[in-house]
Amino acid sequence: MWVFAPFLTIKQPVALIVAWVHGCVGLYLWLRFRSWFDRAAPWLLAAAVTIPTAALGGYVAAGMSIRELAQDPVWLQNAVAAMNLPSNAEVSTVYRYIENARMGFVLLVAAALAGRMVRLTVERRGRDAVLRYGSGHSVRATVGMSVLAVSRANGIPHASVCGGRGRCSTCRIRIGARLEALPEPSEAEAKVLRRIAAPPNVRLACQTVVIDGLEVMPLLPPHAAGVSEAHGGPSYLQGRELDIAVLFADLRGFTQISEQRLPYDVVFILNRYFAEMGAAIEGAGGRIDKFIGDGIMALFGVDSDPATGSRQALAAARAMSERLADLNASLEGDLSEPLRIGIGVHLGPAIVGEMGYGRVRGITAVGDTVNTASRLESMTKEHGAQFIVSQVVVEAAGADLEPAPTVEIDIRGRRQTLAVRVVMDASTLPAST
Repeated sequence: MWVFAPFLTIKQPVALIVAWVHGCVGLYLWLRFRSWFDRAAPWLLAAAVTIPTAALGGYVAAGMSIRELAQDPVWLQNAVAAMNLPSNAEVSTVYRYIENARMGFVLLVAAALAGRMVRLTVERRGRDAVLRYGSGHSVRATVGMSVLAVSRANGIPHASVCGGRGRCSTCRIRIGARLEALPEPSEAEAKVLRRIAAPPNVRLACQTVVIDGLEVMPLLPPHAAGVSEAHGGPSYLQGRELDIAVLFADLRGFTQISEQRLPYDVVFILNRYFAEMGAAIEGAGGRIDKFIGDGIMALFGVDSDPATGSRQALAAARAMSERLADLNASLEGDLSEPLRIGIGVHLGPAIVGEMGYGRVRGITAVGDTVNTASRLESMTKEHGAQFIVSQVVVEAAGADLEPAPTVEIDIRGRRQTLAVRVVMDASTLPAST
């Protein structure tokens, strides 16, 4: 080959590389859902690159050696004689078989394409069901097709990392109308649904067959769904009403402080503040929802219960006050006046779920409880207090806040007044909370 047909020296390694890449892609699609894959990926990639590179290096080195030896006519004549090459008639027979194989391959591809066209024609004529999407869009479909197949056939974007093989859960949908008419999930689908702690009205689009009047809502955006979405998580990620404690905190008068300082100093002070407050919140068992300017929103009891969440929120408020005092002491030479904070906490039902767009997504909460907690935080200004907490939090936590006065306040949007405790200094809260 290196002497009589040099063009084959390129053709053969190209064919081998294509086969190798195809095999690597198949292994990736198979293994990427394993829990250990992310750790092993760098080593697997190194092997996938090193093995063919070393093989090609040996192949080229051997070929160059053969070309060098072939410069000797005697060696070349002896090498050819030792090959026991076929006769011209046998070579012609082999080439005829090759041409017949090529023609057969072309015919098989044409038959597959023709079969697909026939199938699509039959499906179009047999579309006797209506599939409705939560967005208001509806399409006609053939009974028995999967919801994912219908989405693809109609150009509707639908997440599906595993390609519709029921392995990744990224195509999951929430069923609206006709849920009771669907057959029970297969064992394979049920296993995936259990892995992501899906509620009863969530199914996999690739495993759910279309029936007339079925209404579905894809749960993951197709442009953002990735392998990480396939590992599932708590059921509240898909949206659930939970009784949680919500904490809001905000710096007092920081706008005036920032106007007198360089941007670098403002960022430095805020990062120090966020680090201390974040440590206090997480140390108490809370979950930081977001930073809003110089404000903080945190959730408690998302993974536990209202009583635990209430105790954690009170402990976080106490720790935040203590850490703020330590921070003020360390920044005494940099601040004209100490940092002051207002904290509000309320307990109640809220919609918790993973929300956002693209990469800016996270677990958050919405609802009246969130608005009330924010309002309590803002009312710390009016009362000149550091901490205002609703009485429902105090009762749920079983805390003794008798020294703190009880006040009935009006909350915008609520018909009834809300009983709260006004605490001048949150560091005085009982340590047992």
